[in-house]
Amino acid sequence: MKYFKDYLDELMFKKNLPAVQIYKKIWMQRQTFHKILNSKGIPHKTNVCHIAMAMRLNLKETMDLLQQAGYGLSDFIGYDRCVKQMLTEGYTDEELGDFVLGFPENKKIA
Repeated sequence: MKYFKDYLDELMFKKNLPAVQIYKKIWMQRQTFHKILNSKGIPHKTNVCHIAMAMRLNLKETMDLLQQAGYGLSDFIGYDRCVKQMLTEGYTDEELGDFVLGFPENKKIA
């Protein structure tokens, strides 16, 4: 059985993307990203989506990455619809940053 981290690592190698290029685009801390890369656990669904978008994966590749983590995208969840729309219509790095920072799961609560 292949772990999520192995699948992600293969994708990064295939697309020639260094980790720093991915986590900086989505405002993720280096430690958090490396924890995902070095863990046999499953990251939160929003993190998987953000990583896929930072890697500029298409909808099919994103769905494959999500499936590897045990997730999918639904037409009934607003967040999922936004992800699908951005993947099919395209987005700038600035729009990606706004999207990532606009969801409460990514905001630190004191």
